[in-house]
Amino acid sequence: MSSKPRVPNSIPPTTQTPIVRLPLVPTPEANIRGSIPIIIVIEVIRIGRRRTLALRSAALLTAYNNAATDSIKVDLQSGLLEVMSRGRQVPGGACGYMGACGAAISTGIFMSVVTRNTPLSTETWQLCNLMTARTLEQVALNGGPRCCMRDSYLSILTAIDFVKEHLGVEMEKPEVKCSRSRINNQCIGKKCPFSPVKDN
Repeated sequence: MSSKPRVPNSIPPTTQTPIVRLPLVPTPEANIRGSIPIIIVIEVIRIGRRRTLALRSAALLTAYNNAATDSIKVDLQSGLLEVMSRGRQVPGGACGYMGACGAAISTGIFMSVVTRNTPLSTETWQLCNLMTARTLEQVALNGGPRCCMRDSYLSILTAIDFVKEHLGVEMEKPEVKCSRSRINNQCIGKKCPFSPVKDN
C-alpha cells in the first residue's frame, strides 16, 4: 500500500456477542508498559491468565498503544475488552478443524480494533484481511502438529513487521527462544524456529 489508511475515532464493537468483562486488564505484575508483545504474553501467562487466544490480540494492542503516538492510540481499556470479546468467538482447534489458526485470527482481531475496521470499511478491510493472511502463511509454512506457543510467537512477530510496514508504528522485536517444549508432547523439536537447540 502506498499510503496509510485513515483511522476513525471510535472502536465499533462486535455485533455477535456483547462485550464481556474478563480478567485481562493491565496489572502491576505484568510488563504492560513496554512495547514488546511477546514479553507481555509470557508475563500474563506466567501470572496465571491463560486465555491464550485473546492474549495475543491483547498483548499486541497493549504494545501498539505503548509505541504509538498520541494521535493514533486507542482507548486501551475498551480495546482490551473488545479483543477479548471477539477472541472468545474463535473455537479451540480451529487450526485443525477450520484450517485457520486462532493465533493468526488474533492478529486480524488486533488489526481490526486498532484501525476501527468494520465489514463495510474499504482500505482497513483489506489491511485486516491481509494481516490475517500473512500470519496464516507463516504458521502454515512451519507445519504441524499445532503448538499454540510456536504459533503465538510466529503470529506476533509477523504482526510486528506488518504494523511497522503499514501503520508506521514500531513495536520491539526480540529474539525468541522457547522454554516450554518439555510440556508439549507434540513439540517438533529442532524443526521449530524457536528451538533453543540447533543442529551442528
